Amino acid sequence: MQDPCPPAWQRQRLLAFQHRLDAAHLQDGRQTLRRDTCGDYAIFGRLGHLYATPEGWHLCVATDGSPQRWTRVKKRLGFCRLAQDGSDEGVMVIDDRTHDRAISAGEAATIREALHIRQAKHFSAETLAAAAARLRAASNAA
Repeated sequence: MQDPCPPAWQRQRLLAFQHRLDAAHLQDGRQTLRRDTCGDYAIFGRLGHLYATPEGWHLCVATDGSPQRWTRVKKRLGFCRLAQDGSDEGVMVIDDRTHDRAISAGEAATIREALHIRQAKHFSAETLAAAAARLRAASNAA
């Protein structure tokens, strides 16, 4: 049977979603977009991960054993559908079939917070040029 979500399709969708989330590409020295133990691509945070599926996006949320945190996360992710409800973890779904708009900046921030995914840092051209000049100066001095 053919995989309904081939890895190349998963990766392409997750890269686009990572951009919409304004998520950092590295966290704790590891890529945030990487394969899980089953070989599927996911965006990983410290307290969960996000998968691309045919119906949309599955947010697998862990709360480090805190039922109170899970209750708060469920309320904040009210724009998602609850698919699995454990005592201190669960799965929320953003259904592309009913959620026919791009996620807002506020929703992206809520997802990043729920999964503990770092926000990307953006630097101006001037800041990058100044940093490059400092690096050149330091390497020339050594």
